[in-house]
Amino acid sequence: MRAILFTELGIEPIRYRRLGLALGYLQSLLIQPDHRVVRDAFTHSLHLARSGHATWVNDLRSTLSKLPIPVHCTVDELTDADNLARLRKDIRQSCEQSLTSDIQASVRVHLLHNRLEFREDGQQLHTSPIITLRAYLDVIKVPKHRHTFTRLITSSHALSIERLRYEERYRSPIPREWRLCRFCRGAVEDECHALMVCEAQLTLVCLREQYWMEMDRTAPDIVLMQHQLSSYALLQRVLFDRHVLTLTAKYVYDVLAVFAGREPYIPESHLYTDA
Repeated sequence: MRAILFTELGIEPIRYRRLGLALGYLQSLLIQPDHRVVRDAFTHSLHLARSGHATWVNDLRSTLSKLPIPVHCTVDELTDADNLARLRKDIRQSCEQSLTSDIQASVRVHLLHNRLEFREDGQQLHTSPIITLRAYLDVIKVPKHRHTFTRLITSSHALSIERLRYEERYRSPIPREWRLCRFCRGAVEDECHALMVCEAQLTLVCLREQYWMEMDRTAPDIVLMQHQLSSYALLQRVLFDRHVLTLTAKYVYDVLAVFAGREPYIPESHLYTDA
């Protein structure tokens, strides 16, 4: 999905960026003196637009109305500077609502649903910005840790919850409830189970104990939340707190390396057999 490119990198989608440029150009036309040719051409375009003809002004209105979250305006509203400011705000809201809707509708990026964001002083933000360069892209300095962390939160990893979603040469797609952990086979092998729950593999248990020991030295308040939050809520908490990102990214890298060392569990009923 493309929505995460914009929400994670702080880049505005091109169609919204072009609309912003078009409104900027329109605003510059409004302040041109009447004797300028460009102002005269704009006035004629407005007259044609009011008559229902195809013009640049009506093309702009049509483009606004065809956004994923439509923005509607009249010809006269495009001639008022105050209304242009409102339109800019409406376009920004349309962009953010569209991206939010795409992310909320995707089960693959569930870790980004209703995520927590924190300021540099550690205080939680009441509302998370929709389009911004995310802290983990800057704070996590080790490339392989940053790469693995990004794959985790966008479900581009090799855990069974994602890997077994699709058909492969020798097996059919496996329903979610059968994408069991390759070590314990007692629960679905998803991000939360792998990082916070599974105790069926000794190396995994040791990595988790070491992680929480280091967390106790770095952010003891988070360690206290172990008994207050669910495993999933705790995972979301540590994934997006910039003060523990470096520690968490290394832990994610080490844990996924352990899982990569063994083939996933495939129920025999979903394996293709020769006729």
